[in-house]
Formats: sequence, structure tokens, C-alpha cells
Amino acid sequence: MFGYAKLARFRYRHSPEIMANIQEFIVRRTELDRQAAVHRLRLIAASDFCDIAKTTKTPVHAITGALDPVVPWMFVRSWLRRHCPALREYKIIWTADHNVLGTAAEKSADQVMHWINSTRQSL
Repeated sequence: MFGYAKLARFRYRHSPEIMANIQEFIVRRTELDRQAAVHRLRLIAASDFCDIAKTTKTPVHAITGALDPVVPWMFVRSWLRRHCPALREYKIIWTADHNVLGTAAEKSADQVMHWINSTRQSL
């Protein structure tokens, strides 16, 4: 997490608002937060949603940032395309990271609204 925060500082060095958010986030971190993050990553690693993705009937729209160490799109997207028949679209926001709504708020919100509006039109 702290290594990722250092990378984020470099990546968003020209965006004062995101830099301030990152700095505020880092300053508030404690050992308990680190342990919680490790626990969440272990839960993710132990989870297997493959059967759900293969059988869901609900339309699936996926959005990710280009730099996502938690859900690496280059593996997830290709797997979903092959195994998730409900996948409608998988969008990569190239200027974002795992926290898509935080690091590319306008682009990701526009994409979500596009999906909502296109779903309404098809009803």
C-alpha cells in the first residue's frame, strides 16, 4: 500500500487535488489500517467468483483504471470476455487507478451514466 502511494505521488504530481487527497490518506494510515488492508487482500485472494460470473443473468459492466494492482485488467478483462456471457462492456479509464471514481471521477461517472442511459433505452 505504501509503495503504491509513492507511485501515485509520482503519477499524479501534476494534479494538486489528487496529490492532496493522497497525502491526507497517507497521513491518516496506522498499523491497524495496514493490517486491515492485508486482511482484505487475503480475502480477495481466497475468493472465487468464477462460477457467479459464468452463470449470472444480470448484465455486467466493468470499469477499471489502467494501473490497478488489486484487479489487474489485462487478466480480468480477457477472462470475463471468455467466461462471462452477461458481460456487456469492459471499460479501461487510462488516467485512473484502482480507485477509478477518485482518480478519474468525471470520466468514470460519464461512463457509468452512459451505461445507465443505454440500459434504459433498451428497456
